Amino acid sequence: MGLNLEILCSPNTEDIETWLKKHVNITKKKKILHIVPTLILYRRRLQFYKLTNPNEFYGFELKEVEQKLRHQYVGLYEMDQFLQELIIKSNLTVLSKRESSIIIERIVQKNSGTNNLAWKSSIQEITDCFLMLSQTGLNIQEIRNLDQTPSWQTICDLYETYLNELIKQNVLDFGQASIMLLQEHNFRDYEMLILDGAFLPILAKHHFLIDRFNTLNKPIICFLPVDLDVKDHPAFEAIKTTYQNYVTFSKWESVKSEKSKHNVVEKLSSSIFHSKIDEVDDPSVQIVRFTSSEEELDRIVEHAAQLIHHKRTTANKIAIVTPNPMELRPVVRELSEIYGLLVEAPERPLIQLPQGRAINNLFKIYIDDRLEAFNKVYIFDV
Repeated sequence: MGLNLEILCSPNTEDIETWLKKHVNITKKKKILHIVPTLILYRRRLQFYKLTNPNEFYGFELKEVEQKLRHQYVGLYEMDQFLQELIIKSNLTVLSKRESSIIIERIVQKNSGTNNLAWKSSIQEITDCFLMLSQTGLNIQEIRNLDQTPSWQTICDLYETYLNELIKQNVLDFGQASIMLLQEHNFRDYEMLILDGAFLPILAKHHFLIDRFNTLNKPIICFLPVDLDVKDHPAFEAIKTTYQNYVTFSKWESVKSEKSKHNVVEKLSSSIFHSKIDEVDDPSVQIVRFTSSEEELDRIVEHAAQLIHHKRTTANKIAIVTPNPMELRPVVRELSEIYGLLVEAPERPLIQLPQGRAINNLFKIYIDDRLEAFNKVYIFDV
């Protein structure tokens, strides 16, 4: 059976929305699963569905639009949002990332070759690595064969012990549960899959989702932000190399409308990584270099706060684009509070609250790595 996937291309997000408006009828009983690669694009598409269906969402806040849209019409998600919801609705016993890291930390401490400060200080990175490996669907031997270096084999030894511990406790981690559900979920509520944007690289979770819809003989539409008329561009080459594994390049279709680039964002997007640069004639655009990421974020939030306090803009019209949004979000939230901005703060785990940090610090008095070296029962570090 061939792949039931169609690739449509345009560098303009408005063209994608025009196609959606023409072809997607949200009043159908069968829903569409609409997956986007970033939360910024997610919010844009959420606004799009709200504005194009005013009678359905009149007077609704965005959170209410999100809930009603997902429940009744279109399953709009960022990929990990969708996986999280699948897991929540399943009857699987799945560890949180924090619970996985605790198991990994114990494994590292019990291994004589890794029971040292260098490995212990890398627990977060090791946890990320293990969750990524578990989401590939590869078995331990296939993972070992990826690299024969001693350091990689040490990682594989730890990972194998981690997998055995999960089996012993009869639980799954987030990666294992994701792959299992993507392969087995019936998706009967959805009649079509839309992949809206360039997922680079295509990870196992994306591939399994595509493969599942194809196995169920449900159509798949993939929107790519490229201009088929401008092929001498590194970004175009990266997307082409990735996606032509699914659909032959000659079968890609353009949905681009003919329009000139007027604003600075459009000019920059067509010029980045390219020798042919469109002139940027907007004095409001600034390129600033900072000595540290802390200084950069502080300046960004401070400037945003000034704009908001002087009513020159509103918070929902400001976007901070970064390759690691999940890591920086708590920092931006804390800076926003310092500069007097109202922020929507999710409930924090105990370890991130003052009481939790206090308990953690008291606990560390008795488990600090320097206890053995100093021959002490406990140690204070001021």
